[in-house]
Amino acid sequence: MQVCFQLLDYILERWCLPTFSDVTNAVDIIVIQDITTIQNFLEAFTEAGDSLFGCLLVKGKVASATKKWCSLSPTELILLSLLIESLPHCTSRDLPVYLPQMSPTVPHRLLTFNLINGVDVCVICGPSPSLSKLQSEVSRFWSPAIDNLRAACDVHPRNVPNNVVLDQNILGFMLINSESNKCLCSVDINNNLQERGINSSRRREILRCYYQKVIGTYFSSTVEGSEIGPAEYSHKPQETYVVTDTYKIYALQSASFQFFVLYTTDIPTYAMRSVTQKSFNILTKDKNVVIYES
Repeated sequence: MQVCFQLLDYILERWCLPTFSDVTNAVDIIVIQDITTIQNFLEAFTEAGDSLFGCLLVKGKVASATKKWCSLSPTELILLSLLIESLPHCTSRDLPVYLPQMSPTVPHRLLTFNLINGVDVCVICGPSPSLSKLQSEVSRFWSPAIDNLRAACDVHPRNVPNNVVLDQNILGFMLINSESNKCLCSVDINNNLQERGINSSRRREILRCYYQKVIGTYFSSTVEGSEIGPAEYSHKPQETYVVTDTYKIYALQSASFQFFVLYTTDIPTYAMRSVTQKSFNILTKDKNVVIYES
């Protein structure tokens, strides 16, 4: 129960979480380079833990995960990520966890290991192996990947690699895939805009508020069990935008995706649609951006 209290305190004491999963019902991800290499290291380490459930977190966001980890429900994925972020920093830990859908009555063990500052590998397993036994394997499996891990950590807080270039007027974005239950977000996409009067916290707040306003009024809700939707419209809106004195914001939905983009006031209103669609194509068609995978 003490672990649950820490998680509840973490959520309640932060009126605006650094991630978006609590409003999108989709787990926050970070896009890293050399994902195939990292995935191979993760698969091997998870197998050493006699498990199929493994995940690599970078600053609280999923960078890589096994297929079984991805098969967990959105609620389970979000709670696991938030739980690990809510706990004090340590080298390793062994926690009993009840998974609401997969195992609501029988606890599993959540083993976490801090690889470098800001990067943790997590494994869900049964009674074995012991924490100390798997801890002894960390160096053997992950030392060859140290440069890859440092490069992955460097992607934060942008959350996408520097070779993914978006329009200079973009202050931040949210890209949600309701099929894969993944959410890729950034409020630091263009470093040259850091001094434009809207800081990262305010950008995050604007995106969260606009998402909550649009979902259930113009766009369909992605929240499990929710019947809220744009029932008052005879058609299904695909795009909407707002213009204010300090920022502009545009949203579109396409198939299973919902894309929200926050702009500076410098961008011409007529250009927002084309820039948003171009940015959407960049993020969803880049083979390194795994948000489209289930």
